[in-house]
Amino acid sequence: MQKELTIQGESFVYVKERRMGGAVYKNDDGSRYVRVANINDIHGEVNFTKELHERHFPVPRVLDEGKISDTLHYYIEESLGNTVFGEQFQKETKEHGAVLDSTFDRFTEVVLTYARAQFDGKNFVLRNRADIARTILLDNVWRNNPPSEEIEEQFNVAYKKAADRVMELPFGYLQSDLNAYNILEGGVIDFENASLGPVGFDIITNVFFGRFWPRIALAYNVTDEQIDRYNAAVDEIATSMGLPKMTDYRNDFILLKAIRATHKGVTSEEHPDCNPQFWDWRVRVRDWCIYQYLENKTLHTRDFEKVGGEVIKHPEHFGHEGT
Repeated sequence: MQKELTIQGESFVYVKERRMGGAVYKNDDGSRYVRVANINDIHGEVNFTKELHERHFPVPRVLDEGKISDTLHYYIEESLGNTVFGEQFQKETKEHGAVLDSTFDRFTEVVLTYARAQFDGKNFVLRNRADIARTILLDNVWRNNPPSEEIEEQFNVAYKKAADRVMELPFGYLQSDLNAYNILEGGVIDFENASLGPVGFDIITNVFFGRFWPRIALAYNVTDEQIDRYNAAVDEIATSMGLPKMTDYRNDFILLKAIRATHKGVTSEEHPDCNPQFWDWRVRVRDWCIYQYLENKTLHTRDFEKVGGEVIKHPEHFGHEGT
């Protein structure tokens, strides 16, 4: 991967690879970032980001776009900060055993700004059931971690039930992989997997990101009390804007998220033997969620560690391949 780019006379240094291909770079003072990818992968993303900015979502302002070669294109976005909350959460969990309340509350305020935009009726779109499947990457799940024969029927019934439920909600703009590694003090970034879908889905499941990872790979720990406060704040905004409480759909959202968590990202799809214990762990969690959901039981994310079982960490780092 190229370690430095020069665009319009300005130098940008390599930051990281993008899960969907390409890379991210930043300028010397960190005020601007460049996202580079194949034109087919980046075109929709840059347009989506521009539209969200116009709709008052807390997202970066696109400053410029263009091409590096016939296949590689870029866009430059304004920085929303130099440190994602995920890095701060990880540091505090290591030092204190959990994320500090003060940091979590700042994180919550950013998400609530995002929620106000997502819950705004002016930003609703037509309901389309197919968008649910696209949001949870259902085709990828069936390709990479399909249900076994003994649970296939229950998988389909549970998915249909959850999809029927969330079809009751308005549809709007979703980041889809919303989590602390995509959130900074200034807003939300990384719209590689953006989609249209039921409002509240990415907002409610956002705080459970860490619990979709086995303890050995757990990056940060958010407490039940912090989650309760977060959910109450989200519900207050939703009801003030004429929507139902988003927590009324918590079980449906978690079930759909558990399915999405088994889709595999580009790296694991290209290397099918990579981290098999990890993917087995997530499939066990998904299947447990299906059985619990069909029995109308609450999906307690704290039980995921016990349900998933022991994981022997692979020599390569698991990374944060999304949920």
